[in-house]
Amino acid sequence: MLPEVAPLGFLARGTGDARREAGAVRQTHEPGGQPGAAPSVVVFGLWLSGVFVLTAGYLRRARGYGRLARASPTVTDPAVRAALDAWRARFGIRRSVAVVAVDGDLPAFTIGVLRPVVALPRRLLASLESSRLELVLAHELAHVRRLDAVWVAAEHWLRAVYFFNPIVWIAGRQTALARECVCDAMVVARGAVSPADYGRTLLAVVEQGAGGRRVPVAGLS
Repeated sequence: MLPEVAPLGFLARGTGDARREAGAVRQTHEPGGQPGAAPSVVVFGLWLSGVFVLTAGYLRRARGYGRLARASPTVTDPAVRAALDAWRARFGIRRSVAVVAVDGDLPAFTIGVLRPVVALPRRLLASLESSRLELVLAHELAHVRRLDAVWVAAEHWLRAVYFFNPIVWIAGRQTALARECVCDAMVVARGAVSPADYGRTLLAVVEQGAGGRRVPVAGLS
């Protein structure tokens, strides 16, 4: 007996169904066909934009403070120079450290890693007595000794990458506060100054309007 042969119309319909099923399978496995592909691209774009904005802002501020420090005159006061040498010896800092006088409504700050620069506001240089000005300088040298410029830069990169996580911002504020407290403790521990006298110096700095938020920048010059 001869085998039964399916009608040609049935074969044509079967072939068309098979092609449609194969096309559906290909569309399912193609990356562009995934339902979540478009939202993922949008989320990645938003994250990348946030990283770019925060990184660009940090670099812009760092360059600005670096230009300010380079353009400011070096402090030549013998008392300041003597205090600089004395505290460098106490902290074991072998690198050369420059001290400059800056204008504007800025707190004292330190910038640079290989050739650090301590910037002191002119109003502090003109108004604080030598003993208190020495403690301000010592605090900034404590930052130099701890290489805080490197850690501050690392914190900024982490904050830029994980900017969407509020814990990162909270941790950053707490870390900045702890960093200042550690430098204060280093000055009190290695200098002939009591915590009370050091606290009075901080109050005097605040009264002079130069105790604002620290400048969180780091340079590699």
